[in-house]
Amino acid sequence: MVGDEWESSFSLAGYTQLMSTAPLRSSKGFDGGELPPSRIHTQLSPDQAVNYAQTLQVHLGQLQRRGPVLMVIDDLQWVDEATLRILIFTARRLHGAKVMFLFTLDSEQSQNVPVGVLDYVSGHQVRRLVLPPLPVEAVGQLGRHLLGTDLDVTTVRTLIDHTAGLPLRLVELLQEIPNEAWQGRLPHLPPGHRVRARIRSQLARGSQQLVDVARAVAVLGPGAELQAVSELAQVQDVLSALDEGHELQLLKFTVSQTQSHVTFT
Repeated sequence: MVGDEWESSFSLAGYTQLMSTAPLRSSKGFDGGELPPSRIHTQLSPDQAVNYAQTLQVHLGQLQRRGPVLMVIDDLQWVDEATLRILIFTARRLHGAKVMFLFTLDSEQSQNVPVGVLDYVSGHQVRRLVLPPLPVEAVGQLGRHLLGTDLDVTTVRTLIDHTAGLPLRLVELLQEIPNEAWQGRLPHLPPGHRVRARIRSQLARGSQQLVDVARAVAVLGPGAELQAVSELAQVQDVLSALDEGHELQLLKFTVSQTQSHVTFT
């Protein structure tokens, strides 16, 4: 199962992935005619949560009779809360079963994960994987594979700086810019279409004050100092705008002993 930021606000969205069927529709009284309307629960009652958890527990119990079961939950931070509670409830009750849970979690995006879930996950064997950016050699090979040409070292290093060396962003950018643009002088590197769409969506939900601050950060570039952002944005309360940007997972404000910086997340 893969958590999704957009689906995280829908109760049982993750559960439907696990069960490969929609548990929100009751089959009681269904005689094979027209399907009854779906009933979506925005908040589960304790009885409903236990019922879903027992259904998952029985399902996993049947699977593990055939052999060991590995349940992988990717991007735990984007799984809806109802599914998270069902998962943990079930995991606590599979004593002796041949079922292994493997969770991946981005700790920097985990502010919406219930504390009890974080405690349960961190209370077991945890291996923290810090994925470094792709090195120059790997990015050069990637460019050769996608573009059919060799990129010079300066271009490769600029690509790594622009995308933080993240494979998905690198692939998107290499595929979006026409091949001929990579010949000779380094082209202007815009953000990928997915990044642009995400930022537009976040700004659409924000205030004009946040929009002004985000524009200032974009103009000043990486590591923009708070004072410079405030002067360029010309907003009354830049800290409130930064709080709003943090809640929307758009901006990040870091403070050191000598400086304070504002960056995009």
